Amino acid sequence: MLRSEVVWFPYFLHLCKQSRSYRDGQCMDHGDMTRIVEECTSYREVQAILNQSRETAFKDEIWDYRQRSEK
Repeated sequence: MLRSEVVWFPYFLHLCKQSRSYRDGQCMDHGDMTRIVEECTSYREVQAILNQSRETAFKDEIWDYRQRSEK
């Protein structure tokens, strides 16, 4: 984790855990969100998952969580 992420990244993961994509196993993005919450230790790793995803709505959701966590 980068120094700049130390403050906001844990809150970002918290927001991801509260999302419907993580809690609902039937959600189309559940697998990717689960990987983000359980495997990622930095936003670079999150970005690698996003680069593989084709879902624009999922990318927008993650972007929103990042913006909210950095405030």
